[in-house]
Amino acid sequence: MALVSGLAGCAPEIPDAGVDSDTLDLPVERRWAEDVFRTPEVMVDVLFVVDDSRSMFEEQERLAAAIRGTPRLVEPGVRVGVLTTSYDLPESRGRLRRVEGHAWVDADTPGGVAVLAQMVQPGVDGAPDERGKDQVYLALGSMNSLNDDFRRADADLAVIVVSDEPDYSRTIDVHRYLEFLDAEVGPYDHLAQHSIVGPMGGCVGSGGQAMDGRGYLEVSEVLGRALSICEADWAPFLREVTAEAIPLERTFGLSEPPDAKDLRVFTRAPGEAERERSLGLGFAYDKDDNAIVFGEPLPPDTRVRVVYPVAGW
Repeated sequence: MALVSGLAGCAPEIPDAGVDSDTLDLPVERRWAEDVFRTPEVMVDVLFVVDDSRSMFEEQERLAAAIRGTPRLVEPGVRVGVLTTSYDLPESRGRLRRVEGHAWVDADTPGGVAVLAQMVQPGVDGAPDERGKDQVYLALGSMNSLNDDFRRADADLAVIVVSDEPDYSRTIDVHRYLEFLDAEVGPYDHLAQHSIVGPMGGCVGSGGQAMDGRGYLEVSEVLGRALSICEADWAPFLREVTAEAIPLERTFGLSEPPDAKDLRVFTRAPGEAERERSLGLGFAYDKDDNAIVFGEPLPPDTRVRVVYPVAGW
């Protein structure tokens, strides 16, 4: 019986022992293979920076709706916090918004998506000058301890800014801000900043109107992408940038071509027992890529075991 370990962008795990042919009732006259994978663990801090000035009521509602459709934000290993742009208000300066006692949301937060949707709706009584970069600089730097140590030194960072006006930060300019993030997080492949703001020249659309997002757009040109805040639906953009920041696996390449009709696929998520998946329901076999493809991405740190007869034997 052949035992091989496959790799499809995941760290392989070599099994301690061979396939238990008695348990799985595998015909001994065929050559069987076993590929074992483990999906990578995720450690990402996501920070929303939300404009809370008087013109942002509808935009905050639209952001909350987009978040409700992005469950990946509460995957294990992900931590999500929210800042406003009100640096000039002492109660908001450098401080994450707290909802129901939570300074940030993660997979252990009861009703995490709903709590986060509340967090990104701070109201519209904020300071008139939006100072998003100043807020990030303070919150992730000297005030991190006051934010329940939201920022983890070994985690990737994704910042998502939502504002209908330019950034009026005075403590830090774009160049120093990029230097700060580089020092705080490290190489840019562990760092992103995306903007839902007005494009250069401003905008008018079905989602409202806005001034340009100068001061945010320059950062996103280096570290991420931008979406016009005048677009009506932000959910696709939010799902895309979240998927980039929080990569989850769903495709696993096999080491040998299988006799596909007899594939046996098992998964074990953290804290759960191993369970068998059904061909055509839980997963499909992609012959062109010789890979198992699940219908949905698997959670971080999930063990995947594929047992199959090798084709031609």
